[in-house]
Amino acid sequence: MKLPDGNGIDLIREIRENFNSPNYKTPVIVLTASASEHERIITETMNIQSYLSKPFRPTLLINEMKKAIDQHKENEAKATFSVPKTPDAEEKLVYFASLHKSFGKNISVVKEMLNIFKMQIPVTLKKLENYFQEENYEGFYFEMHRIKSTINIVGLPLLLELAMILERDTYDSSNLDKVPENFEKFKKQAMDDIKLIDAELERLSQTVS
Repeated sequence: MKLPDGNGIDLIREIRENFNSPNYKTPVIVLTASASEHERIITETMNIQSYLSKPFRPTLLINEMKKAIDQHKENEAKATFSVPKTPDAEEKLVYFASLHKSFGKNISVVKEMLNIFKMQIPVTLKKLENYFQEENYEGFYFEMHRIKSTINIVGLPLLLELAMILERDTYDSSNLDKVPENFEKFKKQAMDDIKLIDAELERLSQTVS
């Protein structure tokens, strides 16, 4: 992760946020000697393909590269989006399920991930609003595509559903008439989910204490 003129985290962020399509989707494998939990948490939010600690066997790196390339090709080949159905009223939505499944035994990591997302979402909403006002739907799509993976990691089902709908509708500009209404729903849901995050952070703090 350490580079002569910077660090890997800044480089990944530059690729994901500022590169144009298709380069911003370039597969990334992180190689690090520190392997700190904080570093891993940050890179998890940047849609990396693999995270390897030094020392490692060359065959392991080669295998991870092959998997990353194959997955990238598979993703690029998908021309349609699968939007999850809206849950029935009696269906229970389990928030933060994927996050607790991945890091549930490490409460500090769960809290760190929630705090990172809580800080990230207002910045993303501002970018999306600017793209929307400028009618830059290509930029809107790219930004929604980036935040979608983080929403999925955190485990916010209603926000994820709206993100996938907006991603689909701005992908080929075929359903732009639905974007204003769905974007308003997305912004409202994001604010509601931040309140849920605050409540979950409070619950986790009480659990630890």
